Amino acid sequence: MKWTAKYDFFDLYKVKVNGGSFNPGSAIRLTKIEIPYENTIILGGSKDENSFDPTKTGDIAVLFASKDRGKNYQEIIIGEKDMDYMESKGDYTLIKAYTMDSVAVKHYKILLLNNKTFELQKVDEYVRPANLSDYYYSDFDGKYIVLENYGTFTIVNLLNRKEEYKIPTNKIGDYFFYTGNGRIVYKKDNEIREYNAITQEDKLLNKLKNKYDYFFYIDNQLTLQNKIFDDGDKFQYDIYDINENPLYTKTPENKYFYRYKNFVCDYRKLGAKPEIHYSYDYGKTWKVHHVTDFTILQNVFGFYKDEFLVTEGIFWHFDSPESGGRVMVGEFVK
Repeated sequence: MKWTAKYDFFDLYKVKVNGGSFNPGSAIRLTKIEIPYENTIILGGSKDENSFDPTKTGDIAVLFASKDRGKNYQEIIIGEKDMDYMESKGDYTLIKAYTMDSVAVKHYKILLLNNKTFELQKVDEYVRPANLSDYYYSDFDGKYIVLENYGTFTIVNLLNRKEEYKIPTNKIGDYFFYTGNGRIVYKKDNEIREYNAITQEDKLLNKLKNKYDYFFYIDNQLTLQNKIFDDGDKFQYDIYDINENPLYTKTPENKYFYRYKNFVCDYRKLGAKPEIHYSYDYGKTWKVHHVTDFTILQNVFGFYKDEFLVTEGIFWHFDSPESGGRVMVGEFVK
């Protein structure tokens, strides 16, 4: 790998607090990284406001957005205390943020960030219901999203809330996967079928020749799975695509890999001497990158296809200003 960007939050704020030096990175906690385009990186997390302004207390949810693949960032204040969820699809990033009131009730806002202009807009707000699934957003595709509203499922256009389409769970069941643009894939007996909620067309995708234990949407694709064995800490599942082509075998060793087509990345070896393992043939052969200049302590990574990753590295140079956290961009070398 080669590291092509090393961003210090001091470059963004250039501040001194209470007359002394202050590293802004120490007051920022990153929890999510999204990369919607080749050169656009969006960091989500929280900022300790008291570290910047002694008259304020507590954290505030914040985004940092870059248009030049991590060389520079701009700050975007979300406006709530905590960020619960963030996901980029297409031209928009969906953000679910909340503020908790004095009686521990969470007040949620659903926001959209335009990935090109970085304009932030609110599309919904609500108080968290006692049963979380009574009112719940899931499966954002960049425009439409699935909304479960007290047992009724609809596909809603977040850019135009008047446009919505009911999902006929009485026909297809309530176990389905939304794949975007109104399309819902579900399994009925030995058939994999697709229902389009916009056109109401229902069609056969594949008639299965074999039996499978599970039908899941993982690694950004629909899969069929057979359980070979599962003893808790030890398990083995054979994974197939919906056309019954074998993909890989899932075990505890590769459960949390990042996958993009035939590219696989194992980034779990963190600490003082982190290692990044990656493969371009679904894990048959591997390249290993030993990180020598910095440590990686948090399991917060973002990936762009099979081209590069973004994470936070910690540099240790005693009292030198070179010490502290940096947002690192590492490109994979084929």
